[in-house]
Amino acid sequence: MAFSKPIPGHLIGSRLDKVYLSSAVIPMGWLNAVSLFQHLQRRLSMGKWPVGAELPHTAEWRRDRPLPVRSNSEAQEWFQNYLDDFDAPLICSQSEGDKLSGKLSPMLLKKREANERFGIQISEKKSVAGLTQLERMGAYIDGDVGRVGLTSRKLFELCHFGIWLLSDLTLDCKGLAIFLGRLIRAFEFRRPLMGLLNDVWQYSNWEGRMVLRIPSITEMLISLCMCPLAYSDLRAQIDPRVTCSDASMSGGGMCISIGLSIFGERILDDVSRNVNSLEHALVDTPSGLHKSQACDYVRVLCVGLFDGLGA
Repeated sequence: MAFSKPIPGHLIGSRLDKVYLSSAVIPMGWLNAVSLFQHLQRRLSMGKWPVGAELPHTAEWRRDRPLPVRSNSEAQEWFQNYLDDFDAPLICSQSEGDKLSGKLSPMLLKKREANERFGIQISEKKSVAGLTQLERMGAYIDGDVGRVGLTSRKLFELCHFGIWLLSDLTLDCKGLAIFLGRLIRAFEFRRPLMGLLNDVWQYSNWEGRMVLRIPSITEMLISLCMCPLAYSDLRAQIDPRVTCSDASMSGGGMCISIGLSIFGERILDDVSRNVNSLEHALVDTPSGLHKSQACDYVRVLCVGLFDGLGA
């Protein structure tokens, strides 16, 4: 990326009469900087040697692809490119983890070697290798306990901030907006907690100072009490029960599965008996019962559209 007009070469110690100034780095604020940086990182990660690290495409964690998880293995390994950041986590047994403590993972080692081939420098102060407890991108990861969330210090500061705001008769609107932003950041690690905040949002665009309503004060106090639950449990098991729910400001409803119906049991038996011969089984669809070929194993597919809530 160069300036379109030349300058006299002697201004920068060049013997040339005219020279063009160009940028040696990707400029911040340029519209295409993010997508270009992401593209270069991915080329460096998955390009064939010696251009890249030759990491497998199937091991890349990205939002528009299935999770790179092997269902038949307890040990897991993947990588993720995020602009100038590169992560290559490992899930392994405790005994294996003790051996790898303080060491680069295989994927991270390949990426470092690719960086060196192109003269790409890294920040040794910010780099992390072989740790089970660390703070990364604003999240505290405890690989021993199996939790991801904010650090205890940040949660204490958040609670102190909220109590301080509520200690005055009138409340600063800007301070409330900052508090709510930090609270939502904490609740991102356990998203159902966001349902605690409803009434308090009516003040989000106000200015100056105001007096909070009792429902808003109640929501803030309950939210502060629930902060210790604002974490993700990496060892949480998948609940086999299927639920559906709907809610409104005046009520709500929930249904939960307790097992297959008689009709479902009959289809399952038919499929199990005929799984090798791929016999046709009845499938219940919105338009009625239809015959469909059974696959070589039984699957239950639940599709839920929750308007971006990530359910």
